Amino acid sequence: MARIGIDVDGVLADFATFYTDLTRTLFGISLPNPPPTWTWNTDFGLTSRMAQQVERYIKGQAKSLLNVPAYAYTHELIAKMNAWRDAGHDIYCITARNIPRAKWITEKWLTGQGLTLPT
Repeated sequence: MARIGIDVDGVLADFATFYTDLTRTLFGISLPNPPPTWTWNTDFGLTSRMAQQVERYIKGQAKSLLNVPAYAYTHELIAKMNAWRDAGHDIYCITARNIPRAKWITEKWLTGQGLTLPT
């Protein structure tokens, strides 16, 4: 049996849209989406201080990550992930989220998208 790892943000969850919507709400700044560079937030108008404020907002309002949109293909991919698990493969969802209760929030989001037994 295989061990399969799938990244959450940027593969299943459209974190870039969530982030750009948040920067527009907090500061009135529209960032390009999809991001053209790794430092896209500061390259396109956010100061380092503003980027830190966004990070603090996300950490303080961690449940807001339950509202990260899924990509159009996410439900199809999750159906495949469920089939792989049913066939006996180990499925791991990977995230670098550094927020309080990251595991619980990520698993709740994945369950809401239809993934059974997220890990």
